[in-house]
Amino acid sequence: MFWVGIAHAVIVGAGLFLAGRIAARCAGERAGLVVFGALALSPSIAWLERLVMPDGLAAPLTFVATAAALAAPPRPGKSVRPHLGAVVSGLIMGACLLMRTSSQVYLPFPALVAVQAGSGRAARLLWVLLYGFAILPPLLPWMLHNHEVHGVFRLTASTGRNLYFSGLWSNTVDRRQRLLELGLEGETPAHRSFELSDRTLRELLGRGLSFPEADAVMRDMALRAYAERDLATIVRQRGELTWELFYADPDLNWWRRMRLRERARKEAFLPRYETYIREIAERVYRYRFSPRAIREMERSSRTTKLAEAAFRVWIQLLAFDGVPLLAAFLLSTLLLLGLGESRWIAIWSFAAPPLAFLGAYLVVGAPLYRYQAGLHAFMLPTVVLGATVVLRRLPRRRGAAGSGWRSSAPD
Repeated sequence: MFWVGIAHAVIVGAGLFLAGRIAARCAGERAGLVVFGALALSPSIAWLERLVMPDGLAAPLTFVATAAALAAPPRPGKSVRPHLGAVVSGLIMGACLLMRTSSQVYLPFPALVAVQAGSGRAARLLWVLLYGFAILPPLLPWMLHNHEVHGVFRLTASTGRNLYFSGLWSNTVDRRQRLLELGLEGETPAHRSFELSDRTLRELLGRGLSFPEADAVMRDMALRAYAERDLATIVRQRGELTWELFYADPDLNWWRRMRLRERARKEAFLPRYETYIREIAERVYRYRFSPRAIREMERSSRTTKLAEAAFRVWIQLLAFDGVPLLAAFLLSTLLLLGLGESRWIAIWSFAAPPLAFLGAYLVVGAPLYRYQAGLHAFMLPTVVLGATVVLRRLPRRRGAAGSGWRSSAPD
């Protein structure tokens, strides 16, 4: 995994740097520098990156695609530069979608940024068409594979399973009833949704169904459960699910409901992640790792008191997540309207993607911290740019002309 981790870190670093460049385009170099600093020093983004999961690449790749769109937006004329920008941006988003299908909610935004930054109706239409076609090449090999193996020309068959899992977590699909139907014992807290969903899938596959067929059955099971609930119950359950994505332990002080910070206070969660994964895999899925894998996990989990202390201080000082981040993000989204001519580039680049994700999350989500952390790369720049708008409106001291946030603003 060493070189995979290196490649992952390079891609994330490039994406965060380009997020700063996009912010600089919207609000000036100083704002861009603060955005990059906030992203590069964010504990939650570092935590997500260290998991080496596609969730950590979704936002950075979207930033790379958006930067390509801004560098070569549609323009009338015979230049091939806009066409190259559309193709590069589309290929990057195709790769992003291949790694994490939920990234499809981000697909429109590089194109919207390009349309906003470009000119000419025909040039804009051609740019969007090239962008759309360029998304397909990274996806086609896997779709052909699925057609050959599973008989469906699709990228994935997971919507039904996601809907079913989300229904279990919110208890729209009755967990107690499913526990009895599957012949299992014990309590049914929300985290048993992983086990119940997995057992349901395995049972359906054991009947001889293919993955797409099993996915369709799980979709129908979830939809039947929804149909049995009244609208008020569904709205309450989905609202609670979305709120729990940002809300943590109710016994904590309000301003300390930040999950990564609370974990760091109790344990050195980041250094010991490998052991945690091993315990989950062995307990839930009855998986057994090889002796070599166990040795590597133990080696990677070694730490020191000094490292743990430094880790906790970093988290306590710089972690910004949970309800405070959500509130700051929503307020800052409105403040972005005060950015002047660049307002829509900032909105499509930073504020709109989390809102689109949360819209989809209402239907198929579950309150896992990595889903929240996956939004931080969009939300933190939104907060910084919102603060920039406020600072520009503050009265400046006499003789301070040419200093402060205004000096590097494009307007």
